[in-house]
Amino acid sequence: MDPKLITMGTKMNEKFDKYYGSLNKVNIMILITVALDPIKKLYYVKYCYEQIYDDEAKINEMHNKLKYMLELFYAFYKQSFLGHGN
Repeated sequence: MDPKLITMGTKMNEKFDKYYGSLNKVNIMILITVALDPIKKLYYVKYCYEQIYDDEAKINEMHNKLKYMLELFYAFYKQSFLGHGN
């Protein structure tokens, strides 16, 4: 096997573990951008995490956190830009 590919693969795996190795490390803003993508949407984020992680409770917790953050962003937008209160 090519040593350069092994080194590159090792570095890629380290980066993955650094940013995505645990659901606690995930940058919520990255998930929000994926959820707001018209093609991907919220269900796609949950689907991807189900493929990577085995902890169903933690996946649901992350999904609910993301959904809550999206609701907060919408409430802020609604109040700030549309001039509507709650």
